[in-house]
Amino acid sequence: MPRILFRSFQDSGFRAVFFFRIGRWCRDRHLGLLAAFFERLMRHWSHCWVSTLAKIGPGFVIAHVCGIIIPPDVVFGKNCIIRQNTTLGGNYDNRSDEGRTNPWIGDNVSIGPGAAILGPIRIGSNSIIGANALVTKSVPENSVVGAFRAEIVAKRANDGGIIRDNQKQLLSRHEISEKISALEKRIQELEKRTTS
Repeated sequence: MPRILFRSFQDSGFRAVFFFRIGRWCRDRHLGLLAAFFERLMRHWSHCWVSTLAKIGPGFVIAHVCGIIIPPDVVFGKNCIIRQNTTLGGNYDNRSDEGRTNPWIGDNVSIGPGAAILGPIRIGSNSIIGANALVTKSVPENSVVGAFRAEIVAKRANDGGIIRDNQKQLLSRHEISEKISALEKRIQELEKRTTS
């Protein structure tokens, strides 16, 4: 026990999980006020919020704290890892057939920094959710989900200014969608010509 207490003071991620486990133990014994007290300690000493009403399996690791939000009714399987500035929660009151509004996470899932997993969706076991990924649809097992990667859009001059060439290097999603629609329309026209 002294070793656990020492580690909880030394490692803020371990401390957050420690407070969650004690708070969950209190919830299971109908000691709601005491559970709320441990949630408050977690917020102040670990700078994250993991509701003691969440269901989290063994082996849960918070690799880096700060900005982690896990509300009630989120379910985690065993051996999951989560990193800073991650949000799990509802998505505009979308509900599953069972009435769930929050995500269900399988076993051995790794969640990168800045990820948002929203709605009554399922993240399959052995999956990786990349940094800054926005996930609003269920993900099958053994998947890797990533967000858009940064691209070089200009060069920096020696004087600190920005050098842009005439060719636009980065298109918005809307511009990409318009270009794809125009290409599809052109393909349909060409197909009509070849069949007639």
